[in-house]
Amino acid sequence: MKYKYKKWLINGLRFISQLSFFVLFGNLTIIIGAIIGFDKVEPSGYGIPVPVNQPVAAPYTTGFNIFELIQWELTHAIFPFLSLGLLFIFGIIFGRGYCAWVCPFGFIQDIASWIPVKKIIPSKETNKTFNKAKFLYLFICIFFTLWICYLVVIGSITEANRGISQFGVFVDIVSAPFSPSNTLFTLIPDVIKNGTLLNISGTVWDVLLAYPWFFFQVFLLLIILLISVYISRFWCRYFCPTGALMGLFNHHRIIYLGRDPGKCLGKKCRKCEIVCPMGIRILDNPWEKIKSTNCISCMKCYLACDKDAIKLKFF
Repeated sequence: MKYKYKKWLINGLRFISQLSFFVLFGNLTIIIGAIIGFDKVEPSGYGIPVPVNQPVAAPYTTGFNIFELIQWELTHAIFPFLSLGLLFIFGIIFGRGYCAWVCPFGFIQDIASWIPVKKIIPSKETNKTFNKAKFLYLFICIFFTLWICYLVVIGSITEANRGISQFGVFVDIVSAPFSPSNTLFTLIPDVIKNGTLLNISGTVWDVLLAYPWFFFQVFLLLIILLISVYISRFWCRYFCPTGALMGLFNHHRIIYLGRDPGKCLGKKCRKCEIVCPMGIRILDNPWEKIKSTNCISCMKCYLACDKDAIKLKFF
């Protein structure tokens, strides 16, 4: 197949996949509800857990973040047998590939990157340093989730006092309050639907003081989206705990990308590294498999290689 056709085919398939899951997961319903009125659309009432940044509490979702579900189950003293099993199955098949082909917030970041500005290319050292942040965040989420689970088991936290416990908004899903997708797909639609801000009289400052946490979350979302315009997939690359968790499977996944050492020009070329939206040093990875925890199998390196040195492999 000629290069231009191959490029259009793969990029087209990925866009269709991302758009389809964005719609299937109920996010289009939010937009429709904002236009015609939320009272005219109904919540789905069901959903399936998937390893992507789609909030559990999104009002119209038909799919939700499996890592958030695991946190919710543990903080309610429910052992997540099925969720962990699904997480392992998803991870061992495609690793972190769901970030590029399924994740709604990844799709939003890709759209942000289309804005024609001069992009910032973080250095190898910067990438190496900030890549640790998402694993630290993942560890913090797991640590506090298990702590809350313990307090629930011993009876210190009950259904009656959950809302006023020392963990506050973090008591159900530790990662949710700082999740930009939770702000975009859950909090903002709920505020619009319920007319929360309209019930406050006074100045703009009075409104800000009434809901400081909400406005902090919106500000954080806007900052992440703004940076994503300049640094591709900023949240995915450096902070997403779900992506960090799924990236741990990249060493052992059965569908992956690898290089042909007989065709690859190595450091003389570097086209694959230049186009990688996750800033992966592909040539530093073993030629048999790109094992980086940041690889999302977006296929951009595959398309950039005019020597046909990068291959999609199985097992």
